[in-house]
Amino acid sequence: MSNLVSLDNFKLNRDFNTFEGKIKWLGSSIRVYLVLGDNKSENAGHKALDTLNVLLKRQRQEDLEMRTFAADELTDLANNWAEDDEEITEEDFANRICILELSVNTNGKYTAYFNTDNMFADHAIVALMAGQNLLQFRGERLFI
Repeated sequence: MSNLVSLDNFKLNRDFNTFEGKIKWLGSSIRVYLVLGDNKSENAGHKALDTLNVLLKRQRQEDLEMRTFAADELTDLANNWAEDDEEITEEDFANRICILELSVNTNGKYTAYFNTDNMFADHAIVALMAGQNLLQFRGERLFI
């Protein structure tokens, strides 16, 4: 079974110069944006799509690595935010977060947005990635 997608799965949003659509990520539907930036050629969409398809082929590994890294970096902060005395372990943290949205650029960089299961109120965790390398995990900068 192939999880690969084509541009036919996306709709061009000319206002934001993105292709927008939904894909299945580990069985759940998530929103995806293929960000074209200043490049308005269809080829730009294919470059972002190539990165997305690499992610889809490796989604189990990518998802686990991002969630594990987030847990390592942010569990202490989650415990500081917690309103009760029950400690959140790194394993609990990793199991509670899930990807909601991906934004993929034409240069191979992508951003993953995670639901935090109310560990940080209604904020999300944002992971900025480049290829297979984590650039920055922005737990201290939470987005609503």
